[in-house]
Amino acid sequence: DYRNINPISNIYWGPEYSNIDAESAIKKSFSGNNCSVEFHDDIDRYVGKQVARGKIIGRLRGRMEWGARALGNRSIIADPRSQNVIHRINKAIKMRDFWMPFAPAILDRYAKEYLNIRDNFKCPFMVMAFDTTKKGFDEITAGTHPFDQTARAQIVDRKNHSSFYSLIEGFEEETGVGGVLNTSFNLHGDPIVCSPEDAIYTFVNSDLDALQIENYYIERK
Repeated sequence: DYRNINPISNIYWGPEYSNIDAESAIKKSFSGNNCSVEFHDDIDRYVGKQVARGKIIGRLRGRMEWGARALGNRSIIADPRSQNVIHRINKAIKMRDFWMPFAPAILDRYAKEYLNIRDNFKCPFMVMAFDTTKKGFDEITAGTHPFDQTARAQIVDRKNHSSFYSLIEGFEEETGVGGVLNTSFNLHGDPIVCSPEDAIYTFVNSDLDALQIENYYIERK
């Protein structure tokens, strides 16, 4: 009986890379380059705080997601509070048409505050669109559709998305906002980033402010 099948909790089924892999790729690419490289034990919360300071950051963390959406592990993360960030991302990396909306990743405890959604409704894969509440539209406006104010949200829970949850919490601690803008980590027309080398190539060939590869944080000086 299909009703007895347990739902899929996450789709992080792709390859993953260690800090040793990250360090090796960084040393090959950034020796003498105009970038700072830092190692952080609590990297996810640190990156969330940098996003709160206006940084647009490419993120490679853990196993790559499988499917149609970037779900935090191969994502570009930005502050969702202003529509201006849409133009910055499009100029920096995406070069998309203005009408193509971005999407938010929201902590599960904010779902009812930001979305018109049933109690305990699970939506971890960014495949469902919801009407936003007034508070939701005000606080995650860059992740909503410009025409009808809907949001194709990823609702993030700590059990299945622990590192991404920590990143959004870091952003929340600085801003009081329980969500970030999340779009796929790739140049327009390229496939989504997979490896540390892919991430560095995309960073170097874009105007992203910073890059997270596992516990390493790389920022343009």
